[in-house]
This record gives sequence, C-alpha cells and structure tokens, in this order.
Amino acid sequence: MTDFRVLSDDETKTFNKLHDQLNRLKRRNRLLVRYADSKKTLDQVGFSIPPHMASFQAVLGWPEKSCGVLTRRLRPRLFASVNDSAVLEDVNRHFSSTDVQLVERMAIGAAARHGVSFVFTSAGDTSIGEPEVVHSVCSALTATALQDPRSRRIVAALEVVDGGFNMSLPGQTLAIRKRGRDWGVVDVFPTTPGRVLCTAYVIGGEADQLFGRSRITRPVMALTDMAVRVMLRQEVSAEFFSSPQRYMLGATEDMFVGENGEPRTGWESMLGALLAVPDDEDKYENQRVTVGQFAQMSMQPHSDHLRTVAMMFSGETSIPSSFLGILHDNPSSAEAIIAHEAELVSIAETEIDWLNAARSSLALNAIAVLAGSEFSLSLAAEVSGFSPLWRDPSTPTRAATADAMGKEIAALPWMADSDVAIEGFGHDGPTVERLKAHRRRSSIAPLVERLAQTSAAQPAGQPVSPADELSAAQVLKVKADAVGVLRRAGVDANDAADRAGLPGLKFIPGQPITIKQADE
Repeated sequence: MTDFRVLSDDETKTFNKLHDQLNRLKRRNRLLVRYADSKKTLDQVGFSIPPHMASFQAVLGWPEKSCGVLTRRLRPRLFASVNDSAVLEDVNRHFSSTDVQLVERMAIGAAARHGVSFVFTSAGDTSIGEPEVVHSVCSALTATALQDPRSRRIVAALEVVDGGFNMSLPGQTLAIRKRGRDWGVVDVFPTTPGRVLCTAYVIGGEADQLFGRSRITRPVMALTDMAVRVMLRQEVSAEFFSSPQRYMLGATEDMFVGENGEPRTGWESMLGALLAVPDDEDKYENQRVTVGQFAQMSMQPHSDHLRTVAMMFSGETSIPSSFLGILHDNPSSAEAIIAHEAELVSIAETEIDWLNAARSSLALNAIAVLAGSEFSLSLAAEVSGFSPLWRDPSTPTRAATADAMGKEIAALPWMADSDVAIEGFGHDGPTVERLKAHRRRSSIAPLVERLAQTSAAQPAGQPVSPADELSAAQVLKVKADAVGVLRRAGVDANDAADRAGLPGLKFIPGQPITIKQADE
C-alpha cells in the first residue's frame, strides 16, 4: 500500500477517457441486461389491453435464447502446435483446469450479451490457496478498455472494484480511489513490462465495431416487445373465452335481484346451473324473454400472430423456430434440421475467428505471469504461434465424429499415431492429455527393449544401422519428455533425470519454460 497521490496528467487523461466511455455505455448495457434477464417491461401496451391487465406479467426469454443458442456452440478446447514444445504443455495444462474453462465460458456468455467482455490476468497468492495465475471476468457493465485501431491491441483498461477502480496500463496496474473530490493512486502493482494484462472477448466484431455487437439487437428487442403484446392480448381474449357473453331480450331489472333484494353478481348469473326466466302474464300472449349467447371468440388469430413474430425472430437471429417453442405438425427430418441450423453454424464459425485472437492473447498473458522476469520476445512469439482448438459448432454426435475420424485414418494410416487423431475423436481437454500420456508410457517399453537387444547383438566397432539409430533417438526423446513432465511437476532436476533413465544429465539454470538467448 502506498501513499495517496494524485494522478499524473497522462494518467488523468487515460482515466477520464475510460471512465467517460464506461458511463456513456452504461445505460445501453443495463437495457441489454434487462432484456436478457426477462425484466424489461413494455413501454407501450396498446389500446386493446384493459387498464387493470396492463401490469400482467407476460414473460418471454427469447433475448437470452438468442445469446445462449450461439454460445453453447462455441466450446473452447486446448491449443496445438506444429512442433512439440514444453511451453505448449504449460499452456494446455493451464487451460485444461476447471477454473480457466469456466472463465472462458463466462467471458463468451457476457460477450454475447454486450458484444464484448474483458478478462483481467494477475498473479495469484499461492500462500492462501490461489492458483499461480488468476483470471477475473468482467462484462461491459463493469469494465472497458482502449484499443489501438492499427494493431487491435489493448493499450489501457479500467475495471470497477469495491471502492473505486483498477486501471491496467503497460507494465503496471494502478489502484485508483477517491478522496474528497479527487481521484488518486493508492497502490501500484507491477506487471509484465510492455503488456496490458487484459483480454477482450468479442462477439459480432466488425471493422467499425472492434468491441463487437450484442446479439440482443434493436430488432430483437422490438420483436420481443411485439411478442409480449401478443401474449397479453391472448390473455385478455382467454378471459372472454372462459366466460362466453350472453344476452337477454325483453328482460326486466327484477330478474337480476336476489331473494333479499340485492343485485346478483355477474358470476352468479353466469355460473348458475339453471337459468330460469318466468313469463310476464300481463303482456301479450306467448311473448317471452329471449336468452342467447354470442358466438365464442377464437384464440387462433393470436396463436398465428405469435407464430409469425417467432418466425421473424428466427430470421433475425438465425435460430431455428423450433428453438423458440414453435412446433410444426410433422417432425423435421435429419437433413431438414441440418439445413435449418446451417446459418447458425456459419455464424459460430465466424465468431471463432474473432475469439481465436482473444484466446491467444489470454494464453500469452498467462505465460507472462508464469514466466515472470524470464518473459521474453522469443517466448511471446512461440506462444503466439499456438493454434486454439474448438469443438465442432455443428455439434455432431460422438458416433458421427468417431466414424469420420475412422475414415480419415483409413485413408491416411500414418495419422493414427498423431495427436490430430486423438483430438479428432472429440474428447475433452483432460481426456486428450491422459491419452497422450498413456501413449508416451506405452511407447517406452518396446523401444527400450529393442535398443537393449540391438546393443547386445551389435559387435564392438561395427557401424550402427539407420533403423537402430532411429530407435535410439526415439527412446531418448521419450526419456526427455519424461524429464520435462517431472520437472514441471516440481521434481528436482537430478532426481527427474535419474528416474527417466538419463543419469548425469546437465541442466542450465532457470525454470523449464523455454530456452532463451544469452543476451535476453
């Protein structure tokens, strides 16, 4: 904790720009939240709704559906690289944790509501049980950022916290609080030099909308209001539908008076088991009171109107109408379902391209925190070369995925031993890592046995065949991988080498993150 100091001129300029941007968009973002949470009330009810039913709560969850249907198809996996890398294992181990998976799910969900969400990365306090790297997710209601339009990198970010703000700048995070009428810095947290540890997850990004566009668009809001009004009119009609209107011609007032002279209520007249009206003997012969009932009102026009609005909503959001509760008489075939979801799948694939940049940035921020002072440009370039992986947004079944991968392996048999085959079967991240570890363990024994047999049968001084050299190299690689796994698990370097069958292995100083140049 440092003494309170007033913000510098540059800090004040950046803070004011971020603070104004957050406040300028707050009203709009709150409106999006009310629609997503089904808490938005109608501004205009309509003349066909009686005043006493204007406050009737007709709730519709279509705005949240427009977000959730898409985000449930955006399912992140781990990362891949052309070359084997110890850093890649560190990244995949980090992203396979349950906490990071939840962080990404929350970030994607908030981005669908507001167009963008922000993930702040910081070093955790391991002494109190926190992980080494902590990610916190903020929606556009509680965070904002400034972005370089040329490089699309975040150059400053602001996060709302209890009692004030945290402003992230390159190489530091400032804890900003208010004393009197002035904003000032009460604490400074050093971070990775030259980097702002904030990542923007964007949905619906465009050239003029680098921070994306909400799935709850103005047409979505208007169609939702329209559908709620249809439901209100349907409720009003249901009241009359449940109590058909009757009429009496030639009736007198005393026919609606009870035994004690009090007027009968409308419900008593309607719910009576028998409605009897006596003839008036003083009037002309055979002249009786005529009792009738108006034709019953049909609910079909309202149902058709709601179906029409739902189809318009489906066209606006690319969500199949069946997802909105509009069912057809005949069930759709498998081909029809695929055709209806084709545009939604295409949108999800487009969003993945935007989210790939966010996932790569988040991985880079995580490695920057893990590496600490050893973070370098070469390490950043290596992490930037990793490819984020996703599950298929068309959500094929496990059987269909396995069948497709089996056909690929049949066409390319050498593919069976690759990581692509393991990942292509649709397993989740932890399962993929377990399968890879099992493959490494199962490959050590036959290679070691073959190397031992070759060494025993090889006369001294005789040249080694290329096949035997390849076997020896494969054994050495497997042992080296085992050393890397043990080191990253916290095992002592020499002990790890002995257990992996490489006694006397020499290590360079430093953490096993990556090899750095001498001048770095």
